[in-house]
Amino acid sequence: MKILIAVIAVSLTACATPPQWISNYYNSQDPCQSVGRAPNTAPPSWCGASRSRTNIYNSNGNFIGYTRSPANP
Repeated sequence: MKILIAVIAVSLTACATPPQWISNYYNSQDPCQSVGRAPNTAPPSWCGASRSRTNIYNSNGNFIGYTRSPANP
């Protein structure tokens, strides 16, 4: 019984890394990732929204302004 509990405890404390094939699939479906994109193609313009400058669009898709992080004026 002690061995069974030890085996369960060790298996529950393993690293939580997903299988590589799942990671590859989700990366290939993301247009902002380089994996799965055709060679020499640029990512869409809306990729990289976490940069210091974020564009703001209205509901019609027209650009109305941007926000900029105070750390990178």
